[in-house]
Amino acid sequence: MKTSTLFIAALLFVSPPTLAAEHAHEGEAGHQAGVVELSPDQVKAAGIEVEVVARHPLARTLAATGQVTLDRYREVHLSPRVEGKVVRLVKLLGDPVKAGEAVVYLDSLPLGQAVATYLEAKAERTLAKAEAARVAALRSEGIAAEKRQIEADARLARVEARLDTAREQLRLYGMNEAQIKELAPHHKHSHSVFALTSPIAGEVIALHATLGEQVGPETPTAQIADLSRVWVEAAVYEKELGRLRTGAQAWVSVAAYPEVRFPGRLDFIARTVDEETRTTRARVVVANPDERLLPGMFANLEIAVGSRTPLIAIPRGAVQRDGAEHICFVEAKPGHYQRREVVPGEAGPVYLEIRAGLTEGERVVTKGAFVLKSEAGKEGMGEADEH
Repeated sequence: MKTSTLFIAALLFVSPPTLAAEHAHEGEAGHQAGVVELSPDQVKAAGIEVEVVARHPLARTLAATGQVTLDRYREVHLSPRVEGKVVRLVKLLGDPVKAGEAVVYLDSLPLGQAVATYLEAKAERTLAKAEAARVAALRSEGIAAEKRQIEADARLARVEARLDTAREQLRLYGMNEAQIKELAPHHKHSHSVFALTSPIAGEVIALHATLGEQVGPETPTAQIADLSRVWVEAAVYEKELGRLRTGAQAWVSVAAYPEVRFPGRLDFIARTVDEETRTTRARVVVANPDERLLPGMFANLEIAVGSRTPLIAIPRGAVQRDGAEHICFVEAKPGHYQRREVVPGEAGPVYLEIRAGLTEGERVVTKGAFVLKSEAGKEGMGEADEH
């Protein structure tokens, strides 16, 4: 609470906010209890936003509980196609990774041998092609016999077959055509050392490799995931399935951020029902650009299953609790905010019905109401002291 008070004071330090009560003595005309006046700079610093009071069709929702998981289409488990020893860790746990970027380097004896076989076959193919061309020239002049031409062509065919086999082995070990073409007998880097790269952008969420460790195709080396979008998986009772539709809006809340509702979309409903729990799995996709939602978090979901008749409603964050009262602030004119007690009704995921205290067309503060509540509270304390 002390931190919040200091934060509010810092926001409004530009110049003290003016309370209407400070401009009028008790009994004088113009006294307006509960009005907070802010300068344009103070309004900006406090992040004040307003919205016109209107009727909104509150969504009917189905409540469920679930868990945040990785988007399985945006993760990858890295493992090499050929055995090798870890010789360098390029990325560590938590590091960001770009698509195609190296995560670890391995030194592989089988890869080195495969490269040597390929380069040897490539050199033999060059000699065999030259010999076949020379014999063909002699044959055209009637100097070389047909048998010699046949032998030269056969040798070239055998060498090319070995080269194709060697090239295919390199592809099986994970090398692409561009990397194969770059291979040369006297390359400045060891042919046995290669990079294990990530096919997606994301971050390292698990790193299993250690320097000097021998790893292979069956060894998970690292896990890369893109956390900018996550799934929330929930169990829904079979009696509720008729109310759900893929594509429906959904809202997710977690204990770490109790005041935040993360919007999402229901994109999958499983086609089987668990025989013991009589539930089926439903999946909500949620954008997570600031990565506040983490895999493993327990989550509460509200999934839209229809809407009610439009009612006078305002964003849920516009309503503040002040003791036993529910209050909001109405903008009388720019910089002038009137404290107003309201009677809330039904709550939707985003909007809250207001049964009394507001009328359509008024402008209500939707962001920054906590700052105004704090300043209005100071006024009340001042009046109590005077008595």
